[in-house]
This record gives sequence, structure tokens and C-alpha cells, in this order.
Amino acid sequence: ICGNLQCEAREKLESYEVNFTYREAGERKQALIKLRVCPECAYKLNYKHIKKHKKRKAREEKRERKRRRRASHADSPREEQRKP
Repeated sequence: ICGNLQCEAREKLESYEVNFTYREAGERKQALIKLRVCPECAYKLNYKHIKKHKKRKAREEKRERKRRRRASHADSPREEQRKP
């Protein structure tokens, strides 16, 4: 069964190790736990990282387009300025 309490999926489960933080006797503790979730819940689990990756990729593509545009303008012959 999927690790999401609201999901009942039983097929195509994926395994993840997730940092789990809890308090015991007033002390904050952390443990890595194994979690089995369906692909839809895995997307929800990793949404922030996926969004950050897409944003970074879009930014890099924009910079690359800008570099190409600048390079093509630098390669094209410039018209001589007209003298009055």
C-alpha cells in the first residue's frame, strides 16, 4: 500500500529514503526512513525539488538564448555610420 494515508494504490510503488524529524522526551531527533509511494504521491513528495529544477533549467535556457543572440549580433557586419 502507498505510504500516503489518503492513497490506496498497490501497484508501481517506488522506494524513497526520507528524513523524518520527531521529538522524543523533549529532544529533537532525526531518522532516515524508507517510504513506498505510488508515482502520483512521489511527485507530490518531490514537488519542491522538481519545481526548482525546472526553474533552474528554464533560466539556463534563457541565458543560452541570450548568449546566442549576442554572438550572432557580434558576427554580423555593422553598417558604417553616416557622416553628415
